[in-house]
Formats: sequence, C-alpha cells, structure tokens
Amino acid sequence: MAVSIEQLVNLLTASDDFASLSNEILEELAGHLKIQRVDGGTKIIAEGAESDYMFILVSGRLRVSRQGSDGKLLLYNEVLPGDSVGETGMVLEQSRTADIFAMRDSTLAVLNKSDYSKLIKKYPLEFNKVFSLAIYRQLRHQRTISERRRAQSYFFVAVHQSVNSESVVKHFHQALSRYGKTHTITSRDVRSAIDDDSVDLNLDFEESNNDYLIYLCDAQEVALGKQLFHLADQVVFLADATKPADITEIEKILA
Repeated sequence: MAVSIEQLVNLLTASDDFASLSNEILEELAGHLKIQRVDGGTKIIAEGAESDYMFILVSGRLRVSRQGSDGKLLLYNEVLPGDSVGETGMVLEQSRTADIFAMRDSTLAVLNKSDYSKLIKKYPLEFNKVFSLAIYRQLRHQRTISERRRAQSYFFVAVHQSVNSESVVKHFHQALSRYGKTHTITSRDVRSAIDDDSVDLNLDFEESNNDYLIYLCDAQEVALGKQLFHLADQVVFLADATKPADITEIEKILA
C-alpha cells in the first residue's frame, strides 16, 4: 500500500522532534523520505555499521538488541510507529550502537545522509534545532512522541487436534475482558486479509486500541499462524494430557 505525502506529514507532526517545523518544510522533508518495506525477521541495522541514514517507522514493530560481552543476546526497547531511528549516528557520524530487527513486516520512511545535507543547507536554523533536540532526547532516553497504549498479547495454539482451542480462547477472552478491552485475531483472519484486499488486518491499530490481544492459531493455518506467533508477548501451547509428550509437527513448524 502506497504511503502519501499527507500521511508522512501527519506522522512527522505527531513527533516532538519534527512538530515545530512549518507545514511547508514538513512537506519538503516528507518528499525526501524513501519508503522501504521489510519482512519480519529482517535485520535493518547492524551494530558497528556506518550511520549513513535515519528512518521513521511508518507501520510495524522493531526490536533493538545488542550482543553482550558474554555472547548473550540483550533485548532493549521496541520501536513503534512514529519513532525515529538513527538520527544521532547520522548527524554525529558515529557507528550504529545496536542491532535492530523487524519483529513483523514493517514500513520505513528513510532519510539518507545526502538528502539530510540538502535540507540542512536550505533550512540551517530549523533543522539544526530539530536534530539537536532529537539527539538530546535520545541521549537522555526520552521518547519523541507521547506515551502510547500497547496491548499485552497472547498466542494460543493447540498441539493436539483433540483440544478445543476455540473454547479455551473464548473463556480466556471473557476473563480478560473484565480487566480491559480485549480482541481476538485468528490465523483465518490473516488468510482473509491476504485473500481479500477489502479486509484490513491493522495490527498497529489493534495494539494501540486494546488492552489485550489474543492470537489464535488454527490447526489448518499453522504457517500463517507463525506470523502471529512472533508478535505475542506470551505463548500458550494447549495439549491433550492423554497424548504422548513428544514434540508435535505444529511445534516444529512454529520453531
């Protein structure tokens, strides 16, 4: 789906970093942004790489991580739509300080260093102020947009056909609804969104407008369910206690 200049301007306006710019300058900045789509699981930025661009996350979700001195993976903050990434390294000409992976299919609006230089040359006061404040906020670990609601999410999958996963999820949904707004998404919903362009599965919207999200993996759509599996905060495997404890084909697919 194409991203319009108007959508990019709205995204920039929602950020404390860019909101001070006039609409004319915002439109010109938006015109320099290159839209890039990345698949879930893609490493977008590698620690130690050259910082020759920055980007704003348009949709999707990213995860910041580093490799510890002991070789263990250290997980840091998530990058959510509207967040800008990489401006400090680009402006100060420093190497990337962490890895960033796409947690799911995501869309980026990229500003490369050459276009940044053109904007600084044309609007030196405005952009020097914007990026100085952005760097200050980042060094102080301050978010550049208002705190946003993000649902806590659960992924349910039955590893044995004898388990009625829909019944379990129905009761879990009812229980969670006592504590906050709850929504259930199934792998059939993912299939519908793929097969029918009129069906919009906007996970960014659902995450920001619910307190709890439940992802239900249908046994017939495990491959599609895997897309939801990587989004969940917690995973619940539903097993039949009378069956052998061997790893099932469904678990192998999700691994």
